[in-house]
Amino acid sequence: MLDDSNIQASVSLGQDGKQFGHLTAPNSTQFSAYGTELIPIVVVRNGEGPGILLTGGVHGDEFEGPVALLKLARDLDPKSLNGLVIIIPSLNLPATLASSRLSPVDGRNLNRVFPGNRQGSFSEVLADFVVRGLLPHVDYVADIHSGGTSLDYVPLTMMHRIGDAKRIAKSLGCMKAFGAPYGLLTTEQEGGGMLEWHAELQGKVVISSELGGAGRLTRQSVEIAETGVRNMLVFAGILNGEITPPETMGRTQTRLISTPDLECFVLSPGDGLFESFVDLEETVKAGQPLGQLHDIRRPEKPALVVPAPRAGLIIMQRPLPMTRMGDCMFLIADEWNE
Repeated sequence: MLDDSNIQASVSLGQDGKQFGHLTAPNSTQFSAYGTELIPIVVVRNGEGPGILLTGGVHGDEFEGPVALLKLARDLDPKSLNGLVIIIPSLNLPATLASSRLSPVDGRNLNRVFPGNRQGSFSEVLADFVVRGLLPHVDYVADIHSGGTSLDYVPLTMMHRIGDAKRIAKSLGCMKAFGAPYGLLTTEQEGGGMLEWHAELQGKVVISSELGGAGRLTRQSVEIAETGVRNMLVFAGILNGEITPPETMGRTQTRLISTPDLECFVLSPGDGLFESFVDLEETVKAGQPLGQLHDIRRPEKPALVVPAPRAGLIIMQRPLPMTRMGDCMFLIADEWNE
């Protein structure tokens, strides 16, 4: 796919049918001088229709994407397609094997190093391969995330604010088709190094997700991911069939929400053991106490109350009680009227 990359693929993007193969990513170590990470990739193609890249496991402590995409890879029949599906169930395979957000190979956060560097660290080389070797061949990208160990989200899909009305409409259509309980128009703290950002720069229709978290893998989150990616394939015109609406699984239609600015991120004002006063999906008022921090080393010190900086809906909270100054404890969203 790329002649100038250290990463090579054992599959072809132009071949009809289903191929199971690997991305071979060199990883020389103390105990394996010519060691290589074999990252599974599945390519399913039929004809000349649209293309989509489906990725999971960009962070190794997020498991919904890998499970849903493994199941999809086994089940997809090329005869049911009109186009190209590229599936990488665990893009950051070493991190997934270690259940780690960061790569154990180079200590990097893969979703903060895009567009990568073909002569850089392991994570940078991998990001470069995706940007130059895979994205030019597709029209759609779905990057499946959850909150990992340190965040717990309501199940949602999300899209960024971009200045292209047609792509915004398609991204919104993808979110609604995916059928997660919430659809978020998001403002990121640090978007420049993300896969989604660089797919958008190439003009792709992109959605991501946050399907739970707290290091868990639940039946509901897997069901949402599994049906969601299939629905997105149908919406894109790649998979023959009908979209499965959330009502058939006992859920309501996607509720649209927005995080318009960085004030939506509630950061810890100190170190301590955090006691939450609110729950996910709770509506709060500006100034309302969200919880309090206890200084475990100083019993005589009063707890530090953390107020809500704005009104809105709690869509994420930190599930780990031990908290350091600057940790994100909550994400508060507004209703989004199209």
